[in-house]
Amino acid sequence: MPAPSCPMPERAFLILQQIAAAPTALTVRGLAATLDMPLSSTYRHIAVLMRWGLVVELGQTGRYTAGPLCLQLSMQFQDRNALVLQARPEMVRLAESSGETVALMVATHYQAICIDMIESRQTLRCAFAPGKGQPLSKGATAMTLLAFMPESQRQVALEAYPHPDGEAALLEQVRQQGYAESDSMLDPGVWGVCAPLLAGAGRLAGALTLMAPSGRGHQDRDRLISLTLRAANRISAALTVD
Repeated sequence: MPAPSCPMPERAFLILQQIAAAPTALTVRGLAATLDMPLSSTYRHIAVLMRWGLVVELGQTGRYTAGPLCLQLSMQFQDRNALVLQARPEMVRLAESSGETVALMVATHYQAICIDMIESRQTLRCAFAPGKGQPLSKGATAMTLLAFMPESQRQVALEAYPHPDGEAALLEQVRQQGYAESDSMLDPGVWGVCAPLLAGAGRLAGALTLMAPSGRGHQDRDRLISLTLRAANRISAALTVD
């Protein structure tokens, strides 16, 4: 994940973002190097985050990970977030009608983050998890979020990762057709289709992604795209009314 510069008061949140996105616990020295921050300042920010329960040290290893307050915040988010509450019934319906895994995704800084998921019941299925992030650089979800987010936010994201020539035309195509499709761009053997969730005045609220093993995705492509688009349109209509 890129490490953007930010004002001093926001650096503690930048550290927290790095810890949240990391697959393993991080050292202060590693955080300081990644974020290009003085080691002493990084220690001070870690101390504040620990005092508030947002970060904990794993034993006495010198490695830090998310703290208990993060769990409390996560539970509040799942219970009260309007997008999750509006989208979940349609996600359940889509997962049942398609037989595939369905994820609710949002863009934050340089990531697409899963905030809710309904897993396929099939033995061979695509696994994902709430809280898991992926870069806004490739794949159906990233292309959909990039295509429909505000221009200023899109430019920041595009500058953070290398993007191929001609991507502007690809994003315009996604906007015109109303969805993005990809195969094995993030994970080998995983096909996906993603449609935007638009609230009032066309504001991007998130994205609905359906994932399937490549074989099933290609075999049932048209039906899966149609089901995903219809579900996304119903969620968007509910968001617009609210």
